[in-house]
Amino acid sequence: MSYLTLLQFLCESLRLRVFELQSTLSSHCAAVAVSLAPKVRVNCIAPGWIRTAWGEVASDVWQDRVLRETPLARWGTPEDIAKLARFLSSLDASYMTGQVINCNGGAVR
Repeated sequence: MSYLTLLQFLCESLRLRVFELQSTLSSHCAAVAVSLAPKVRVNCIAPGWIRTAWGEVASDVWQDRVLRETPLARWGTPEDIAKLARFLSSLDASYMTGQVINCNGGAVR
């Protein structure tokens, strides 16, 4: 098995695990929201490709993958996540609880 084949296998395995974790996250988020309501609102953010220090130095393969898998054709930024978190903690989101919000540029994979 070549290094590239092994890397592709590991990435696909990780992707499947991420989907399992998202389902678990959704269940836990809802359960915690129910147990703390109405005094506390609980929402979760599921980020997509966010340009962190790793993203700055990621190989061309990863750069191309982000552009290919993200309909908005760009990396997300920490500021994108911060703005969503600020909204969720504001009174504008006062009727939201128990939700998992994807902040992923429209990615479906």
